[in-house]
Amino acid sequence: MTEISTSILSEVQQIKWILLGLGLMAIFFVLAFLSALRRLPIFHQDTRRAWERNSFEKKLEDLITRCEYEQAQSLAKGGIIARPGDPVPRWYLGKCYFHLQDLGSAKASFLEVERLDPTWSYRTKPWLDSIERELSEHRPTPVE
Repeated sequence: MTEISTSILSEVQQIKWILLGLGLMAIFFVLAFLSALRRLPIFHQDTRRAWERNSFEKKLEDLITRCEYEQAQSLAKGGIIARPGDPVPRWYLGKCYFHLQDLGSAKASFLEVERLDPTWSYRTKPWLDSIERELSEHRPTPVE
């Protein structure tokens, strides 16, 4: 009887080690698969786009902060050509127009941002309100 229990115990221990080995191999293959997946070009494109966008926005913010509105305007126009459906370049272009006192173009830019992405209205509304205030203050009074 003890021989049978000893042999069963020995087989159970062997099964335990086999299962442990299989588990470790499964973990290794999952990690290798994830590592290979990370190297696919599609993941690099998303990362590269995010980096380029952050770099683009940082350049524009820096130019606007330094009051270099003409340069920022030129860069934003290039961004619109490169990414026509992206509201970000139009947003910065509107800010440049506003600072350059081209209020009509600024308003058109901000309205275009809202058209492209309505979720941006919380950003554009204060600018549009300010433009409306400026325009109403500088409107000529009718001559009677």
